[in-house]
Amino acid sequence: LSVVIKESLRVEWSEPQAADTAAITQYKVEWSGDSSFCEISGSMQQRVTDGLSVVIKDLKQGTPYYIRVSAYNIKGFGSPCNATPSFAIPSSWREVSSSASRM
Repeated sequence: LSVVIKESLRVEWSEPQAADTAAITQYKVEWSGDSSFCEISGSMQQRVTDGLSVVIKDLKQGTPYYIRVSAYNIKGFGSPCNATPSFAIPSSWREVSSSASRM
């Protein structure tokens, strides 16, 4: 989980390692303002053929977002796995650096 720009986060994951599971065909990425995910702020689905990462855009700068990912196979979506770190805050370098812009 990483900050891309001030309103976007990149989520990357790897395939589950269990050998006895059916073939995974897609993943679901969900984000929320709270760690319990009682209220989902948004979600997106990604086919396996499109890779193992997404960029979540149009987020509110300075707001913490908790992220989790679920795998989908013939049995449906599995239990979600929380991102590591569990949350990120979209921000610009100017918000975290005391350095003045050189431009």
